[in-house]
Amino acid sequence: MFRRLSAVLLMVAAMVAALTMATIAPAGAAGASSGLEIRNTGSQLCLQPIDNSFELGAAIVQEPCNGTVIQAWTRTFNSDFTNRFVNQGTGLCLDARGGATNGTPVQQWTCDSISNEKWAAANSLPAVTQIVSRVSNTTSHCLDDPNGSTEPRTAMQTFKCNTTSAQVWFVG
Repeated sequence: MFRRLSAVLLMVAAMVAALTMATIAPAGAAGASSGLEIRNTGSQLCLQPIDNSFELGAAIVQEPCNGTVIQAWTRTFNSDFTNRFVNQGTGLCLDARGGATNGTPVQQWTCDSISNEKWAAANSLPAVTQIVSRVSNTTSHCLDDPNGSTEPRTAMQTFKCNTTSAQVWFVG
């Protein structure tokens, strides 16, 4: 009986923790902007982890904007004048899964100070802007909606910066 009660209590604690993470934004650094939507100006879809996943490495996809916490991002400023975008639902960072190459997948990952989680965007928000990946201290590749897709569930990537709407985002 004690084992069964312990198992039930652990399950309840896990559910409470998941609900808390889904409704309360993680604490941000000084100068953080909270509750930001990142919406592609071409597709008019918002960024979020696929299937509302809390898993490390879950793809960042575009879905119809719905105002939920899983589509809310906090922008914090790093000392090197780059930004970090933290998902308010999962507490994980927007991360380029590889180097500065075309087609590098964008995922969520534990926030740390690696360059894969560094991005450059407009200083003042809200703004319509490109979001430039600073992986390996480069500025050549941008957050990109592959082929300017208007389909929900399309996984984001980095791609050489250009002037197409696939790389123009409303952040605010």
